[in-house]
Order: sequence, then C-alpha cells, then structure tokens
Amino acid sequence: MRDILEVLAVVHQEGIIHRDLKPSNLMRRRPDNKIVIIDFGAIKQLTTQVLISQQQISKTVPIGTEGYMPKEQ
Repeated sequence: MRDILEVLAVVHQEGIIHRDLKPSNLMRRRPDNKIVIIDFGAIKQLTTQVLISQQQISKTVPIGTEGYMPKEQ
C-alpha cells in the first residue's frame, strides 16, 4: 500500500487525478520491483478555477470502474 501511495503522491503533485485506480491498473516493474500505475485514459487535470458568482457550479462527469470510483463522483 505504501508503494502505491508514494506513486499517487507524485501523480497528485503534478495536478492529475487518475479516476480509474483499480488492481488491474497497477503493475510491478521487473527491473526494480516498483509499483507503476497504468491506463491514464480517464485522468482529470486539476486547474485553479475562479468562480464569478456563488451560483456557478463546477461539474464533473463520473468516470471510472464501478466499485472502484469514489462516492464523491
């Protein structure tokens, strides 16, 4: 778990949310035995959004695999 979290920390530092993290998207690299995350086809790039009024709502489309998606989506 710690190996996965270290990789996710790097991904999140780059402003990216994977949105489809599941066991089949985690692989172990043979040369150094490190965990890598694959399938970045459903990523969301985080951006700073300035809302002009309180009535504007930022929406996102739920993407991912059922059973692995966070409830927030």
